Amino acid sequence: MGSFTNHRLEILKILSSQAAISIENARLYTQLEEYSESLEQKVKNSLKL
Repeated sequence: MGSFTNHRLEILKILSSQAAISIENARLYTQLEEYSESLEQKVKNSLKL
């Protein structure tokens, strides 16, 4: 018999899925921030011309 009950395994699966989603969302948010900063810099540079 394993260390975890079926119920606890299901909870662990749900928590690990939520953690993976949170990590991916953080990665995407960082990527979006970087892209936004890049666009802002391009706009500033184009206004200088």
